[in-house]
Amino acid sequence: MVKRKQFDDFYFVKDGKIHTLDEVKERYEKNNGDISYFQGRMRCPECKEAILSFTRKTSRCREYLSKEPSSSHLDNCSYNYDYASKKQIIEYVETMNDNQIKDKLESALNMLMNRDTSTDISINSQAQRDNPLIIKSSNGSNSIQRTIPIKSLSMWLDKEYKGKVFIFYGKVKLKVEPFKDFFKYCFIN
Repeated sequence: MVKRKQFDDFYFVKDGKIHTLDEVKERYEKNNGDISYFQGRMRCPECKEAILSFTRKTSRCREYLSKEPSSSHLDNCSYNYDYASKKQIIEYVETMNDNQIKDKLESALNMLMNRDTSTDISINSQAQRDNPLIIKSSNGSNSIQRTIPIKSLSMWLDKEYKGKVFIFYGKVKLKVEPFKDFFKYCFIN
């Protein structure tokens, strides 16, 4: 049983681009809870098939996007699978050589950073079938598929993520300022 997954961003059907949860949150706050502009047009950022819905912030949890129960991801969408544990990821990586690790990370980052896909690219392409976020893990004599967890640099990390392995992605600007004979580096969103 796949644990309910939350999304930091989504594919917006209206303009064919990836947008962030913060944009929905901002519209929710500005328009007294009216997010009709986004409603029904938010899709899984990976497969662009599963319909997502917004759940507002409560006293117990932050706002989030999740898949509507009546909607489905495409077969090889990484959101179909449970997250791999740190141990499973380490075991998987230990079976690979340096070039394979580099290729896997590069493929995953290319996929994550190039999700604003024009309509001429088929979502059932070879890249979709060879999803770099999905790994095979041993469960005794069985082989099961798991997903390497991902996290956008533009979103926060909750305490529950401490000690877990992620592929972080995002676009940032690096600003360098002189600071007492040293350089101070900071990320600017």
